[in-house]
Amino acid sequence: MGPSTVHGNLPQQQREFAAAEARHGLGGVFNALHGALYVNHPAAVSRADFKPAQLQRFVELGLTIPPTLIINDIEAARKFARDHERVIYKTFRGLPRSEDGHTGAIWAQRVDAETVDDALAVTAHLFQAEIPKTADVRVTVVGRQVFGRRAR
Repeated sequence: MGPSTVHGNLPQQQREFAAAEARHGLGGVFNALHGALYVNHPAAVSRADFKPAQLQRFVELGLTIPPTLIINDIEAARKFARDHERVIYKTFRGLPRSEDGHTGAIWAQRVDAETVDDALAVTAHLFQAEIPKTADVRVTVVGRQVFGRRAR
């Protein structure tokens, strides 16, 4: 019986408490291991959890990012969509777990000015000019080594 099965039998508040305790307990241990070599140190994972900060860091490192708009203003989003040939919408985090414990996904999706409606005003959204692609690539960086692989 795995932890998710045990947590699944608890009421939601207790499940969330148990998950947070496990995350902070294990995170505390990992953060106390000074001098350990990590792939994805917990602090780095936390920093990478925010797409706007990631995009800013990419620019600081000299990488080019597509025109990007983070907003909940309907007219500004429509103008951005009209100003760029193709625009995609991306989530910041994805969907939270449903009550049955399953997670879903919202993939990057193409939008145009006509599809932007009043629902946009509810929260922040991330729009980017779409970059035409020939393939998906997975890039992993370990120290100063960079490993790239074309996804199939």
